[in-house]
Amino acid sequence: MHSSSDLPLDRRFQPQPSAREALVQDRPTLGAMPIARRGAALWLLPAADFVSSSVALAVVAVIAGVAFVPAFPVAPVILVGVYLGLGVYGTQSERGADGGAGWPIIRFLVAALFAWTASLLTPLGGIEQLGL
Repeated sequence: MHSSSDLPLDRRFQPQPSAREALVQDRPTLGAMPIARRGAALWLLPAADFVSSSVALAVVAVIAGVAFVPAFPVAPVILVGVYLGLGVYGTQSERGADGGAGWPIIRFLVAALFAWTASLLTPLGGIEQLGL
């Protein structure tokens, strides 16, 4: 007597499924994940922030008549490093988790950190710091 729960022991080999039926093809590979692609576009936002903060620092230093060099390499690198640590350069889904309400405040605080760092390295006054 055979019931539906009996498992036959003499099963024949089944043909391999075609490539489109394989489950492995449905999984994303590491290279196909959104943030895994390492190219020039990955460095575009940090480079733009570095260049724009350096230009702003140079303009304020020229207007104030102070030295530009001590603050130039340090303050923009700190700005980009803090943004990198906070995840500003990550995916949009990381920033959109809480609706993005806190990100303008975070960017304002990091800009204040940039101005403060620049004023520690060059003799910038209060007006120049507000300009940054």
